Amino acid sequence: MTQRIAVIGSGLLASQIAAQAIRHNFLVTVYNYRNDFTTFDRYLAWIGGEYTKFFDTFDAASFRTNCAAIDRTGDLAEAVSGADIVIESAVEDVETKQRLFVEIERHAAPDALLLTNSSTFLPAEIAAQMNAGDRLVSMHFANLIWRFNIAEIMGQESTAAETFDRATTFAEDLGMVPAVIRKPLRGYILNSLLIPFMDAGLSLLARGHAKPVDIDKVWKISTGSEFGPFEIIDVVGFNVVVKTLAHNEDETLRELGKKFAAEIEAGHFGRNSGVGFYIYNAEGEVVGENETWVH
Repeated sequence: MTQRIAVIGSGLLASQIAAQAIRHNFLVTVYNYRNDFTTFDRYLAWIGGEYTKFFDTFDAASFRTNCAAIDRTGDLAEAVSGADIVIESAVEDVETKQRLFVEIERHAAPDALLLTNSSTFLPAEIAAQMNAGDRLVSMHFANLIWRFNIAEIMGQESTAAETFDRATTFAEDLGMVPAVIRKPLRGYILNSLLIPFMDAGLSLLARGHAKPVDIDKVWKISTGSEFGPFEIIDVVGFNVVVKTLAHNEDETLRELGKKFAAEIEAGHFGRNSGVGFYIYNAEGEVVGENETWVH
């Protein structure tokens, strides 16, 4: 029987989760508390273009038809009441997530799989106000989930083995490769490795040692990697990085956060906005450097 997934949130990653679910034949309901799906639909159109480039046998017309059939609602109870799987991908604020899961637990089926896509908080923190908080499992995705298709799965000490098994099966059904974190880890595996790497690149830039393009060039050619730190930051998004810099112990990096804030104010968020450290064309290809970061 076809399963229904409720995606709580309609931002960049929530849109990717919804699109991936559509592509793998789930029924999808998306919740936005404002009942405003303008940005969500724009993301879906962008994802459709990315799918066309990435998958050899992608049917763009069917994808557009299926996306149009996604149930959209501003009523949380309506979103989760008939769902087999609920995955939250809302704003990265623990109190917001706690409030959401109190309501989700109230209205979702008792056997629904409850997941959070938080990149910062432990599932036990998010589940603190739930009656049966051990139901909640984290499933963390990297941006561009169809391409970097890892799903980090993290539960709590009291999470049942059956719940882990269901989460792992869901990840596989979604076209992801599951990786189970055996002991709760703030930041998960990816961010525990990625944030120090990005910080190292930003430190070289902030101290005037080299331009982003040259730092990326050294890393890619020397290691054979596809992306350098600044290309990765452009994919992750300035709005995410500026939050990590605000709490960085390095004063120079905290100061660099102000420059990120100014770029965000100018509408420059990274690859998805067309301007980050690099300038991108409509196909997401690099066509130049953002001069703001060169001097």
